[in-house]
Amino acid sequence: MRKYLVACSIFIFVTGIVELILFQEIRRQELIQHRNTLSQAGEIRGILQSELNATLHLATGLVSYIQANKGIIKPDDLSFWLESLIRQGKYIRNIGLAPGNRLTYIYPLEGNEAALGLYYPDLPQQWPAVERTIKERQAKLAGPIELVQGGNGLIYRVPVFLEYDQYWGLVSTVINADHLYDVVRETAAELQLGVILKRDTDIGTQTFFKTGDYPSRAKSSLTIQLPGAVWTMDAFPLGIVSAEQHYRALRIWGAIGSFLISLLVYSFLSAREKHIRVEKDKQHVETRFTSAFEMAPIGMVIVDHELRIESANAAFHHMIKCEPGTLIDKPIMKLISPAFLNKTLAELNASLSQERGPQSWEMTLSNIDGEPVDIMFHMAGLQGKTKGSRKLLLQIHDIRERKRLERMKNQFVSTVSHELRTPITSVSGSLSLLAKTDILDTDPNRARDLIGIAIRNSKRLQLLINDLLDMEKISAGMLSLKIRRLDPSDVLKQAVETLQPFADQYKITIESKLPEQSLHIEADDSRLLQVLANFLSNAIKFSCEGGTVTVALETIEQHARLSVIDHGPGITEGFRERIFNRFSQADSSDSRIKGGTGLGLAISKDLVEKMGGTIGFESEPNVETRFYAEFPLSTEPYSSDDFPLSTEYSSPDGLS
Repeated sequence: MRKYLVACSIFIFVTGIVELILFQEIRRQELIQHRNTLSQAGEIRGILQSELNATLHLATGLVSYIQANKGIIKPDDLSFWLESLIRQGKYIRNIGLAPGNRLTYIYPLEGNEAALGLYYPDLPQQWPAVERTIKERQAKLAGPIELVQGGNGLIYRVPVFLEYDQYWGLVSTVINADHLYDVVRETAAELQLGVILKRDTDIGTQTFFKTGDYPSRAKSSLTIQLPGAVWTMDAFPLGIVSAEQHYRALRIWGAIGSFLISLLVYSFLSAREKHIRVEKDKQHVETRFTSAFEMAPIGMVIVDHELRIESANAAFHHMIKCEPGTLIDKPIMKLISPAFLNKTLAELNASLSQERGPQSWEMTLSNIDGEPVDIMFHMAGLQGKTKGSRKLLLQIHDIRERKRLERMKNQFVSTVSHELRTPITSVSGSLSLLAKTDILDTDPNRARDLIGIAIRNSKRLQLLINDLLDMEKISAGMLSLKIRRLDPSDVLKQAVETLQPFADQYKITIESKLPEQSLHIEADDSRLLQVLANFLSNAIKFSCEGGTVTVALETIEQHARLSVIDHGPGITEGFRERIFNRFSQADSSDSRIKGGTGLGLAISKDLVEKMGGTIGFESEPNVETRFYAEFPLSTEPYSSDDFPLSTEYSSPDGLS
């Protein structure tokens, strides 16, 4: 909206300036034209005044002649005078003498016979003017008058007074008005002027001569002073376009120019507005890109055409273990592991020369400490105007966790395969032997042993499958618990009773340290038994033959701690951080001495935490290792009906 207002304002302003300039120029041109017209009209006025005044002077000479002769007219002398006057006056038609106001003498008489003998008092149209001339005793110009002898004439009437103011009569000099008009018309045509002659009469201003069309404006007026008469001459140029008309085209062009200027301003403002909008959008995109770049959870790096780091986000700095900003202007190749240098350098250079599209591959970086970092390397070019301005955007995914999970998966597959293969082989071998021989009849004891082996290994398979199902339920959030008040001493006793046959196989003694006073917690009895059995089975497996495993229950700051303690080799430092992870084992090889899937402690941790407790361990290698689970003590009264121990749990050796 603002650009429309600005464009309209500029259009109005420029148009106003153009109009003002044109107005001033029109006025100037009109003034010049007016002066030229006045100058040219002055020539015509000069002709009129010269001819008319000359005629008056001739008539005045005749009057002097009459006065000198005291009113006595001698025809011969008069004819000489009159002939001489006629020759001097180009436009004199005739000269008449009217003694006693009667036109008695006319020269030349030829063509003027009709006027001879006229008595002025008998002419009602002329007598008032004649009478006024006599009374005022001044020569006056009358006319133009339609003459009785035909044609139009201008008459100079000069009253003649003799001695003692005796009125004698009139001397009338008739000027041929038509001839004089022709001279004015020719002169005006030469000067390209239109002329209008007007005179003042008793009834107002009267126009008696006109040449050219009278204009509505641009006329110039001059006054012609004549003896006893005042004429007004209006002059105006002919065939000349008025200044107003002349500049009409300029006015149109001025309006067009104003419109074009306004359109140009509007286009400029629109372009500027678009540029500002594009810049804002660009800035917004850059801000969003910068924000996304910095906040990206993966490593993001921009390198220039020299493969130097121009920008790197926080995730990449964290991945490389360095402070933010310390990698700027450093060569990216310094961080690439030697095994990937040649491939990476070739791909980066190819992308910089626009010979490659987006590329990705797995490789290894080295952090500041020289430790390898497994990454997925994505690369894309950022277009620039020149090769020197082209950059590369690198997306660096830390895949160490994925690699770890892949290793765990492979380890799990290997472990499960091993754990499945051993019992299945035992079950299959025992059953095959029973099926192919008559050992049931010949050696019942041996047959019973084979059946026992098959049963125990089937139980091991069942335990493995239960662990896998429990882990899946926990992961899916579908594990249901039956929380109730119970005495943890009873669960510990049942765990010892369940695992005693397994301890006997390893010749391990199980000792119990239980308080005399009953303690109460809120837990699921079967799942708590599963956790304690897992602690006990691990302690038995990792104890030396003939060793002792201790189960204990104690109170620590309003919590009941259930502990299982062994004196085996303990837990190494490198294994402690992942001991509760799924599929984690200190020895994950297929040739390991101790069996297991590596799920027991992970399941135990999830079960304890879901029951509101905490799990942990303390280990001093080759001295003592303690695994424990802690639960808040319950303060509500206890009833034996709260804990009917009815859950059956299979020990790791397959015995109930």
